[in-house]
Order: sequence, then C-alpha cells, then structure tokens
Amino acid sequence: MALGVAWGVAVGVAVGVAGGVAAGVTLGVALGVAWGVAGGVAGGVAWGVAGGVALGVAWGVALGVAWGVAGGVAWGVAGGLAAGLAAGLALTRLVDFGVGVLTVALLSVRARWKSKESRARLSLWLPYRHHDLLYFSLPGLRSFLVDLADEDPVIARERIAEASASIGQKRPAREALAELTARDFERAARNRRFDAITSGQLPFTPAPKTEGVSGPILAVLTASADLLASQASLSHSRKRKSLEAAEERLVREQQALTRSPRLTFEERRLQRTLAVWRQVIAEERVELERNAAAQPQVPTPFIAGPILSTRDRQLFRGRRDLVELIDHDLGDDRRGVLLLFGQRRMGKSSLLNLLPTQLGARVVVVSSNFQRLSGEDDRSRPDLVVISAIAKSLRQPHGSRSDGWSGSLAWLENLDRVLERDSRRLLVTIDEVEKLETGRREGWVGLDFLDFLRAAGDQLIATRFLLSSAYRPSRLGHDWSDRLISALPRELGPLDPDSARSLLMEPEPGFPDIYPPGGVDRILERTGRHPFLLQLVGDKLCFHLNSVGRLKAAEEDLDWAFEAARSTASEVFDELWTQRTPEEQSLLRDTVREGKARKDCETPRRELERDGFLTSDGRIAFPLFGEWVDGQR
Repeated sequence: MALGVAWGVAVGVAVGVAGGVAAGVTLGVALGVAWGVAGGVAGGVAWGVAGGVALGVAWGVALGVAWGVAGGVAWGVAGGLAAGLAAGLALTRLVDFGVGVLTVALLSVRARWKSKESRARLSLWLPYRHHDLLYFSLPGLRSFLVDLADEDPVIARERIAEASASIGQKRPAREALAELTARDFERAARNRRFDAITSGQLPFTPAPKTEGVSGPILAVLTASADLLASQASLSHSRKRKSLEAAEERLVREQQALTRSPRLTFEERRLQRTLAVWRQVIAEERVELERNAAAQPQVPTPFIAGPILSTRDRQLFRGRRDLVELIDHDLGDDRRGVLLLFGQRRMGKSSLLNLLPTQLGARVVVVSSNFQRLSGEDDRSRPDLVVISAIAKSLRQPHGSRSDGWSGSLAWLENLDRVLERDSRRLLVTIDEVEKLETGRREGWVGLDFLDFLRAAGDQLIATRFLLSSAYRPSRLGHDWSDRLISALPRELGPLDPDSARSLLMEPEPGFPDIYPPGGVDRILERTGRHPFLLQLVGDKLCFHLNSVGRLKAAEEDLDWAFEAARSTASEVFDELWTQRTPEEQSLLRDTVREGKARKDCETPRRELERDGFLTSDGRIAFPLFGEWVDGQR
C-alpha cells in the first residue's frame, strides 16, 4: 500500500503540474486578453490596449500555474490513494491466496511424512481458521479435509463446520462433506451394514429422520431401511419385496438426476453412490434366488394390522358394493354427511386409503385423521384442521381464521362453486372422528364442529364429508345423533364368503395351496370372515410352515396358527371388549358358555347384534374372539 501511495503521488504531481500549467497558461491568456481588453476599454486610454494585454497575460499565467499545481497535487494524491488502496487490496488478496495455497500444500505434504496424529494437529494451521480475508476457495483444501476424516472424523467435522462458516471456503467444505457422505454410504453398502445407517452411527451421514434431507441422500436413507428389513426377514417373499422397494426408490432418484440439465458436484458424486447401491441390491437378489431355489418357502403376502396402501391393494377384497354406494352418494342430487362405521380393524382406514384409486379421476379425495387431534395446535377448531388439509391438497390459499367455523364454511362455499363449475367432486374423509367426543369430555373442544358438518352437508353441492368411526352416532351420545340426524350411515362388516375365500386362497398371483382338506372353511368359521383375523391367521400359518420347513399344512399346523393368532390379537380383543357396557359383557360371557345368547336380555342382545358381535341367531360372530372372552373369566 505504501508503494502504491508513493507512486500515485509522484505520478499525480507530475501529471497535474504539467497539465495544470498548460491548461492554466492557455486559459489565462484567453481570459487575460478578454479581461484586459475589456478593462482597457472601460478604464480609459491611459493604460492602453498593450498594457491591458500584458497585465492580463501575466495575471492569467500566475493564476493558471497556481491552480494547476494545487489541482494537480490534489487530484494526484486522491488518485494515488485510490489506486494504491485498490492495488494494495488486490495484492493483499493475491498474497493471502498464494500463502493459503502454499500453506495447504505444505500441510498436506508434511502430514504424509508424519504420524497419523499429526494431520489433526496440522489442521490447526489451516489459513481460514486465523483470518477471514480469503475470498477464493483454496485448491487442495477438500482433499486435506477428506484425508483428515480418515484419521480423525471428529476433528474433520469441526474443520468442515469452520470452513462452511468462512467467506471463501464454503464450496470445498460442502464438497468434502459430500465426498465423505458418499464414502460412508458406499462402505456401509459393500459391508452390508445397513443398520449403521438407519441408527445414525456413521459420522458423515444424516440421521434417517433429519429435516430438510432430500434427493439422493434421502433415497439412500430410505433404501437402507428396506434393505435392513430384508436382512432381518426369514421369508423369501418378504425379502424380495423389500429389495424391490429399495431398488424402486434408487431408480426413481437416478432418473431424476438424469433429467437434470446441470448437476452439482454433490449430485455427481452421489450419483456414483446410487450405482454402487444398485449393484449391492442386484447381488442380494441373486443370493436370495439361490437360497429360494435351495430351500423353497411358502410366500408370506398377508398383512395383518397395518393400513393397506396402494402397493398392497391386491389384499383389499370385497367392499365393491360399498364403494359404489359411496360413489352414488356423491351425486348432484344428494346432500348430507356420509358416515362409515364398523368395528376396529374391520378395514375402514384401508378403504379410505384406497378410495382415490376406486372412485375415478373426477373425485378428489382429501384425507384427514383425528387420531392425533389432541396434539394439533388448532385442536379446539377442528374445522381449521380440515380446511388446512384441503387447502394444502388443492394448493389453495387458506381461508379466514377469525370468523369461527362460519368463515371456514364460506371458504368452502367459494371452493364448492369452482368444483361444481368444473364438474368435479371433493370428498373429504375424516378417520377416527370419535376423538372429538374424547376432546369434549376432556374439555379441549366443543361440538361446534358437528354444527359445521351439518351446515356443510346441507349447503355444499360438490363437496361431501365422509366420517369414519368405530361407533354408531347413538353410542357416541345424544348430541351426535341430534346433529348428524341427516347423515347417511354406511356399515362396514365382515367380508362376504366369496371375497374371504379368495383372500385366503389367492392373496397374490400364483399362491400355492397350503391348506389341509377343509382348512379354508375352518378359517372362515373361526374368524367369522373378519378381515383382520383372516389376514392374521393366514400370516401365522405361512410363518409356521416356513419355520418347520413344510410347504403344506396339516391340521395341527392350523391349530397352531389359531392359537398364535388369538394371542397376537389380544390387544385388539381387549379394545373391543372395553367398548361394551357391563350388561353386554355379561351377555357375551354367558353366550360363550352356553353357545347362544339368552332371549331375556333384549336390549344388550340387540346392541351386540347391531354392532356385529352376535349373529342374528344369537351366536358369537367371531369364535376366536369368543375363545378370548372365555379365557378372561
């Protein structure tokens, strides 16, 4: 900087003086002549034209020289300072960058000569740790950080974090982290350590549920969970499904990267990681097919308990008549709220989940679930919870929050007019709506939402609400029956005999005949064609056959499956049991013991029949449940 200022002053003075004198003389002569002539004429003949010219020239030269020198010096100093500062800063940046590059290079070379512990110690001298005037990324820094991670991952994470917070080293820090993440993923895949990824044990990979994770990293995290499930399963078919799910996620992400016009360093690096993972999956599939050929197993397609998704829709049997009824209820000439009720695990949530695939494109299905309503910020205003779900699904601006549920209804009316104009229908499903009654008893919500539903059912044309509950309105209380008096009830009961039989015999294409003679009929009778119990017994039987190495069941295998299913379903049975009144529980015990319900218990018997616990002739509808009841005495 000193050198720049000196040069600037010298050059500025020289140029300024020379230019100033020249400009001053020229300007002075011109002005002097003008002023002298004018003054001479005005002042009289005594001075004369010659004297005026001489004085004007002399004055102009003196003034021009003075102004030129002063202006030249000032401009020279200012220009010199500016040029000096610019040159000094540029030189400083250049020197800093050169020193930084040299420092990183020397640290890297020295680290290769010293012991493993030295790289962490040498990293203390990384330039960006001592001042933040490095505006350019340092070549070699990414490699240094990556090598440091091999020796001390903890220190490496600290240095990467420091580089990420600096001005000029964000890019090498980001690229070093991407390289280390890719290496962690690839090592875990080659070593089949998928558990290390799902448990967040690797130093440079995010935890599976970290917010903001997307792209290739999210694809690998999700695939690792599928591959871990494949490792843990003893079933060939479940292993195969897990491997297929992992492969599908990775392929989808690879295709997305292929379509991208320009990839970042991180994306290019992780693209190679995806290829490594797909190769590992291919090796796992080859090994699986080899084992399947050497040790054949019964497929295990049954799913007992979890809600069925579109991936599992082949297991959703029957209910077509109910779907057609719901479709009919969405007609232009229909009004009112739809109410779907049935016992726990009867398939209500699965039906709601699969409605979008069964109602066609003209019906937009928006799903909401009140199971976790008590944890919602707007739990006292369930209308806002539902409106938020609709707005998010349809990508519409949110309605007013200040006018109570009438504001939500007004927002829906505007949307309803648009849907009607476009000949579309909106079906809003609300699962486990009975949680409202829990909230009412606990005091954190009122029954205004039921008024909102009744008004919406009366006024909206293209929008309908479908409520799902384990209870009929009469069992929830008088307030529910009164407010939902115009609701259209639809009951979900056991599967019809043909659907139940097809579920057992062909849960997936090519399923083998694994049942003993009469075995299917025994299962239908003991389960009462309850879809959850059907899937549960089928799953237990397949698992048992594979564990004992047989491909076809005997009577004792079926007995084992019944016992295992009854034990597994004890929590579900206990929930069904606690929903009944003491009088109904007493009648159920007597019915199990005597084989048939007494006729003198008219009210509890009628309620149990209406809710599907007793058949029309007074017998236990689900013998497996009856056996559990018998065991509770």
